[in-house]
Amino acid sequence: MTSIGVLCERLYEARAAAGLTQQEVASRAGVSRQTVAKIENGKLENTAFGSFLKVASVLGYEVELEPQRVKVKLLGLNDGRAGPTWREENFPDYDGSWWQS
Repeated sequence: MTSIGVLCERLYEARAAAGLTQQEVASRAGVSRQTVAKIENGKLENTAFGSFLKVASVLGYEVELEPQRVKVKLLGLNDGRAGPTWREENFPDYDGSWWQS
């Protein structure tokens, strides 16, 4: 499994090896040049995952996700005064089988 930081570095290297500018990749992916720069620098906090996938595709990468942990938000009832409450439950042993359907 490849970390996101390593993948960001590989995308930069692939772009440089192809002789493409950030603007050329951005135009082909339908994103801004700034988005390409953020991805290459690993600054993904405000970057849409779809944009990341588009840039990766333009540069010849296919991203496959493997869940390591599944988070589910469960609706719980409280005393009725403040409305429903949410909590997260982690399922670290989930095998990801529903992704293969």
